[in-house]
Amino acid sequence: MKSPQSDNSTPPLSPLKNLLTWWIAIACHKTYWVLVIALFLGAGAFEYTSHHLGFNTNTNDMLAADLPFRQTYQHFEQGFPQYTHNILVVIDADSPEKARDAAKRLAAQLETQPQLFSSVYLPRASAFMESHALLYQDMDELEKNASDLATMQPFLGKLSSDLSLRGLFLLLTDVLEAEDAPDSVDITAVATPVTAAIRAVMNHQHEPLSWQELIQGESSEATKQRQQFILLQPRMDFSSFLAAKPAMQTVKNAAATLQLDADHGVRVRLTGSAALSHDELVSVSAGAGIAALLALLLVGVLLTIGLGSFRFVVATLLCLMTGLILTAAFAALTIGHLNLISVAFAVLYIGLGVDYAIHLCLRCREIEKTGQGTTSAIGQAAHDVGTSLLLCAVTTAVGFYCFVPTDYTGVSELGIISGSGMFISLVVTLTLLPAILCIWNKFIPLQHKPAVRAKEAIAWQFPTMLSLDGHAHTVRIMAIVAALAAAIWLPQARFDYNPINLRDQASESITTYRDLIASHNISPSSIMVLTPDAERVNAIQQRLNRLDTVDKTISLFNFIPSDQNEKLAIIDDMSLLLGFEPETKNPIVVTTAEQVNAIQQLESALNIYITYFSQSKLDDTALQKLNVFRQLYQTLQSFSRNLASQPTDAKKTTLMTLDKDLLGTLPTTLDLLQTTLSATTISRQNIPASLSRRWFSDTDLYRIEVIPKEDIGEIGNLRRFVSQVRMVSPDATGAPIFTLEAGDAVIRAFIQAFGIAFVLIFLLLLALLRSIADTLLILLPLLLAAMLTGACAVLLDIPFNFANVIALPLLLGIGVDNGIHMVQRFRHMQSDQRPRQQSVHHEILRTSTSKAVVLSALTTICSFGALAFSPHQGTADMGQLLTLGVIIILICTLVVLPAFLQWQPAQKPSETGVKS
Repeated sequence: MKSPQSDNSTPPLSPLKNLLTWWIAIACHKTYWVLVIALFLGAGAFEYTSHHLGFNTNTNDMLAADLPFRQTYQHFEQGFPQYTHNILVVIDADSPEKARDAAKRLAAQLETQPQLFSSVYLPRASAFMESHALLYQDMDELEKNASDLATMQPFLGKLSSDLSLRGLFLLLTDVLEAEDAPDSVDITAVATPVTAAIRAVMNHQHEPLSWQELIQGESSEATKQRQQFILLQPRMDFSSFLAAKPAMQTVKNAAATLQLDADHGVRVRLTGSAALSHDELVSVSAGAGIAALLALLLVGVLLTIGLGSFRFVVATLLCLMTGLILTAAFAALTIGHLNLISVAFAVLYIGLGVDYAIHLCLRCREIEKTGQGTTSAIGQAAHDVGTSLLLCAVTTAVGFYCFVPTDYTGVSELGIISGSGMFISLVVTLTLLPAILCIWNKFIPLQHKPAVRAKEAIAWQFPTMLSLDGHAHTVRIMAIVAALAAAIWLPQARFDYNPINLRDQASESITTYRDLIASHNISPSSIMVLTPDAERVNAIQQRLNRLDTVDKTISLFNFIPSDQNEKLAIIDDMSLLLGFEPETKNPIVVTTAEQVNAIQQLESALNIYITYFSQSKLDDTALQKLNVFRQLYQTLQSFSRNLASQPTDAKKTTLMTLDKDLLGTLPTTLDLLQTTLSATTISRQNIPASLSRRWFSDTDLYRIEVIPKEDIGEIGNLRRFVSQVRMVSPDATGAPIFTLEAGDAVIRAFIQAFGIAFVLIFLLLLALLRSIADTLLILLPLLLAAMLTGACAVLLDIPFNFANVIALPLLLGIGVDNGIHMVQRFRHMQSDQRPRQQSVHHEILRTSTSKAVVLSALTTICSFGALAFSPHQGTADMGQLLTLGVIIILICTLVVLPAFLQWQPAQKPSETGVKS
């Protein structure tokens, strides 16, 4: 937000002023050469940028690679590359059987494309995990499962001989007709889903019965099995813009081909580091494009209103686009890529780079109103504001460059690009803009109006409501009170350490990631401890497990179950108890009449059962059981009536549908049951390589996963968890450590950058103004604006994060120029002995300097505000905080600064040549 409407150069800058005047003169006389060179430079820059400017979406690279925690994490990535750049396919289904089948079919389909996937891993549905699942249960859970199987065995044994709708209903009838029905096999658990399935079929819907859940009962394991995972290691071409897109699109296409969709009771979603990076890149690039177009549109509207001349608007926009293309080429040449923060350089350039043209055009227009021609007006304008424009470029670049020495590489790259972009914009403004205006004047000569005083030539005036006549003392008091209030709120400012909060919260990868955390089905917040010594693994785990912040630890040796002999004995008993080999390969053919007859028999048995026990005195459990059978009976009656009204073919189709919904999963469940009862002893040697290499690397490192007990989304819990684990293993790594250390590094970078910006700007002001008093008068309102911005962020619940932390140093750099020119204009107006109808403070708000301040501020607000509409939350946060800061700086510049200036006695201004 610049305001260099008048030249504030000191005598040492006079040679520079003359040089700039000479440069403008050449641009005005060599107009066609300037346009041709600009055209060729712009075209070449565009071509070079389109082929050489890449995009780096790796959030790890946002920080310096030589940081100790980054080197530790790189060591982990080298040992276990399968945990980097992966895709986690999450498959949810309405039954465990359907989820398992979907996962196996999709994995098989993906394994046929090794050119896209180097690894396809099923963590839950692999052959090894399925055949040894019972060994990984604790003794109590295993014994309960054995008891449940014993209860279901008579039922399953009889049903396995007739896996049909007839067999199921006749079996239910036999149980109900038994003399000791209340004490026989409890079929209540079967009756409830059977009722639901029949009702669904009558409503032309599907609610399949899950036999796996029926056998396992209401255990958490049964519910968990409704969700399956496939872990993919895609082969990605990082030279392409969306490296993960081919692999992700292949997964989605395969799921569609296999009909794994909501219509078939399955949902397939993608998350994982590669998917998260892909979705973030899509949201960042889309947001940056939308923000740039919106900023360009809004800036164009403001220029049309503020400049009041179509030629100035066209010339300014042409300079803006040329400078933007050249800046992008500079980024491609020096950095080679954009990152998730530096992608915002275009919007920042639009908001800041246009300011130089605004001030040159406004001054030129003001001079033209006095009767001078365009060429001489441009030369005079360059003489008046040229050095001020240069100073503006320097101070703004300081706000960007101050991050370059820090460890925050992501913002450092933005600083290099945008800081250099300010100088590119300045050169383009002082070269191309005069050439365009001069050529325009050759073809459409300016129609001169009678000469008027320069001050009266300004058509746009500030409202007199901004005048603080008689209220300057009140404003000073209010500013001090505001500073004290801000000082109270500032300590409550917080930094959001979670990088996930910066991404598009509506993207599939983020919503899936959060769902998994909420359901505790994955633990992305675990710490990794590496050791080459197998003997030390158990000792390290024991020490870690004693920590009060640790829930549990997992290593390769946890896949060798304890009490294997006892568990295998129970499993053998379960296998003997099952007592039959299920016949699932050759289904029995049953006629429609037989099925209808079985339904009628069950209906009759239910009627007798309900009638008999309705006359008995029942406890709550028996009464609940009776109600379940009553619902089944009523449903069967409705189904029978519905079936009787259907033609033969429709009746057959309906019964086939019901047969499939009730018994479709039973063969698969019985096969899986046989598989789980075939477990054998597990040792280190027979753990499959697909599992082993996820815990023991090719570089002979054992991985220990440490899972937190508390919610480490809270920063205090996170620090305590990391601190305790590091006491056991100083070289531990993983997401919690990376997140904490990255946040601390960014906070240090912010403090360092703000300090560098403040010191450099203070020295620059002191050298320019040669007055400590005026230097402090300019800086104090800026510091007040910084404090108020921080306090407003607290009140509006806008936390600082990895993206918007650049705001305060940047605002310091782009806000200081307003103060410079307001102070200098004020001093010259104080020394002006001409009679005044109003106070100096009132009149300064009616000068071209103040107009330029507001117009520049509005263009900056519009461009920064456009960022707030980005779907990427980090970019939106940065736009919100920068917009808020610019508004507060504008208020402090136009209200607070003049109030404090009136407090000072009149001073003789420096030799600056300011025009009032």
